[in-house]
Amino acid sequence: MARNKKEVAVASHELDSEQTPGLEVAAQAANQMAVLQHQYNEERDLANQVLGQIQMGISISKFTTVVSLSKLKQIRKASCIRL
Repeated sequence: MARNKKEVAVASHELDSEQTPGLEVAAQAANQMAVLQHQYNEERDLANQVLGQIQMGISISKFTTVVSLSKLKQIRKASCIRL
């Protein structure tokens, strides 16, 4: 006895634009958000870099002030001994 061949209908899993009306708009919005986030991250990194440079300048300024004051103190002690 031979088997009869049956055709099996395979359901397509592909979606068309009628089934997903907002998908394209959502994808565009997601792409725009990704671009904005990338730009924000770059700007934030640059701002942090500039802030670090400012903090470094302030630290160097404080250090040079301490060195100058210690040298003035040495001069004052030396001049007091000679009097």
